[in-house]
Amino acid sequence: MKIGSKHINSYMGLKFEFAGVRILHEMLYSTRWSLEVNLVAVDCRKHKSTDAMQRQGNVAFQKLYFWLESVLPGVVLTNVNNPVSLSIAGSVENVMLFCPDEPTDDLFVRLLHSKLSAIAGDNLHIGEIKLNASDTTTTYTFCVDETGYHLPTTVKEYIDLPSLYKKPWWVRDDGFSFEFLKKRGMKGKLTDLYAGLEDPLKEFEGLLVDGIPDLITEPAEIIQVEKWKPKQV
Repeated sequence: MKIGSKHINSYMGLKFEFAGVRILHEMLYSTRWSLEVNLVAVDCRKHKSTDAMQRQGNVAFQKLYFWLESVLPGVVLTNVNNPVSLSIAGSVENVMLFCPDEPTDDLFVRLLHSKLSAIAGDNLHIGEIKLNASDTTTTYTFCVDETGYHLPTTVKEYIDLPSLYKKPWWVRDDGFSFEFLKKRGMKGKLTDLYAGLEDPLKEFEGLLVDGIPDLITEPAEIIQVEKWKPKQV
């Protein structure tokens, strides 16, 4: 794995397989995906002890796995700017994953990288990720560089409705893959409409902070990288 100009010879890999549905141009495709994520623990502020860095890196790793496990199995990918596709996705009880365009894997892999990076925060660097789908022969690989993700940076850039959050789900450190919107005809303030909203990822992180061990059993070795700070894009 490469971080800037540095080559990292030893790092951690996370593999995750899941099945779901992509609604592409108003057609439903049942799909199985295989995801591989390369990641490494970092100390962006350069003041953590090795033990603290490993502990916080492990918490971040478990948060990543929790989001993958709670959101992606059975997920429905939909283009929120296509009213027919959005209506189809809204007719089922599965978790929706909002896409700012048609949900091709080229877009999906960037959304995943951005979301995982947001969850990892300053504790893990998300390197290269690979995504392979059963409905295509192509494997998509993505690693962010100085040009960024080429994604909307605010909700209103891709949805013309009032939203509880200004930032889209893929840049938020939370447990969601969609937006909380005020649809036409809904009355009341957004904060009142979603007053009872609870973030499952924040609840899970609270359990980790309180010291409940072994919620995820995958062995993972956190590798320390010194004297390196990720570039903000």
